Amino acid sequence: MKMRSTKVSLLIVSTIATIGLATPQWIVAQQEKVPQEKPNQEQTFKGKVEAVDPSAKTLTVGGQLIYLTDATKISKDGRAIMLTDVRVDDQVHGTSRLTFDGKTEAITVMVGPSYKDRGKEKELR
Repeated sequence: MKMRSTKVSLLIVSTIATIGLATPQWIVAQQEKVPQEKPNQEQTFKGKVEAVDPSAKTLTVGGQLIYLTDATKISKDGRAIMLTDVRVDDQVHGTSRLTFDGKTEAITVMVGPSYKDRGKEKELR
């Protein structure tokens, strides 16, 4: 009799374990149906630099942390510059993409107001 109750107990435990393992796959399948921002989709940014961290290769612009890579092109007045040349309070604009892990990665960073904003500055004078 004891052997039979042990087999029944093992059967119940294995059934529960099988259901428990199947449930996360079902949840993941449901989450994949939710539209999310696509990784590698280019987007633009602009604003004032709030922080520069050359060792971490990051800029904070408009409250957004932007990661830079060795492939990121940084320029000022049409000339290539280094991240160490970017200062807090500089106006910047550029393009970035969202990585698969949700980070914003810069493709280009241009120091100075955009051409569109330069026209507005002249109008204000």
